[in-house]
Amino acid sequence: MLSLLLACSIPANPFGAATAPVATAETPPSSPGPSGTPSGAPASGPSVAATTRVYASLVSHNEEAPHPKCTPVVTDAGVYAQNRTVVAEMAREVVSHKAAWNLQSDWQFAEAVRQWDSASLKADTQGKNIIDFVANLDRSRVAVDAHAHETAYNYADVAAMLARLGAPDTGVVGGFIYHPSEHEVWTRLRGELTGSQDAAARWRPQILWGAATYMHQGPDLKLSGIWRPAHPDRFSEDDPSQSLVYVGSYMDGFVGVYDLLDRLKRGELEPGRMYTATVFVHQCDLTSSKVAATMAEVDKLAPEVEAGHLVWTPIGGMVQTWRELYNSAPLSYAPPADAMPPSRKPGAGAPGGARRSPAGGGGPKAPAQPELRAPRQGGGVPPKLAPGGAGAKKPGIKDEGARRPGG
Repeated sequence: MLSLLLACSIPANPFGAATAPVATAETPPSSPGPSGTPSGAPASGPSVAATTRVYASLVSHNEEAPHPKCTPVVTDAGVYAQNRTVVAEMAREVVSHKAAWNLQSDWQFAEAVRQWDSASLKADTQGKNIIDFVANLDRSRVAVDAHAHETAYNYADVAAMLARLGAPDTGVVGGFIYHPSEHEVWTRLRGELTGSQDAAARWRPQILWGAATYMHQGPDLKLSGIWRPAHPDRFSEDDPSQSLVYVGSYMDGFVGVYDLLDRLKRGELEPGRMYTATVFVHQCDLTSSKVAATMAEVDKLAPEVEAGHLVWTPIGGMVQTWRELYNSAPLSYAPPADAMPPSRKPGAGAPGGARRSPAGGGGPKAPAQPELRAPRQGGGVPPKLAPGGAGAKKPGIKDEGARRPGG
């Protein structure tokens, strides 16, 4: 099986240079739907349908070990506690600054929460574990989604773990391989999934985010908009009969948000269309200073929110708005070549251009999964955190997996 080997594709500095800013009175947040329907309704949505706007959210991942930034978080109880504190701070700040955040979690962090979230730690989060706290702090602003590398635990397993910790089901797949087509995994996500480790786990994905190439050789898909991918070889084309919806991340960092806003104000975007962008913020090396820096960038965009050009909402809220206010009108918008970094331009090893289908081509075989490194002194790895450890079944995924973008 190919594992979802996506090394984070997000640049070290997500606050890339951009021009200064600019969106509206918003509809009240909707109540989250029942399990199996996307939660994370828009915190703010346009009051008039068919008005061109940019919809954005911050996105974070935690990763399974071994990972240079996340291994300490999921193998050392002390480091976990420190990261937990900053995650709670990030959630509070996102709500306070009226932004939006999708925290996308893999299985090892979820298991660490289950084993290490003590009563003393929960005292800082309303008596709740950190997943429960973040997911339910303000569902119109913050959501917790499944993110799976699928080396041992698949998406159904991870979604079930998050649900047991108190996270409402968002239906969001937080990263997958889409290219090259012989390695794609998204087509098997169109139906109900059964857990690999938990045979009782059942989950039906509804929304895709983070289309990546194997080992980011592509590079990853950087389109804006929402559509229903038609085919492995025509991913950026819309097929109304296809059940999964894809939400585009656009260019890396805040640069993508500013780029779309600038084009909107210059009249370069299609009228009556919904454009999307996400800003990746690494969870495992979050610090209070990085949270503050991120919120400073959010605050710079406040005039855009007031002017009606920008709406902060989680990924599930984007899809709800797309269906209710934009009549599910498909859009897959690519930045012009002159706006893309050299490594992102067509011809640099990845498909490019609006509504262009990904080129075919082979890809390297998945390397063997490295063994879990020993925990730092003073820590301790919960038995279930080590693949193949006590309480863990052998990987039983029959399909090819893929690691997400940004992770």
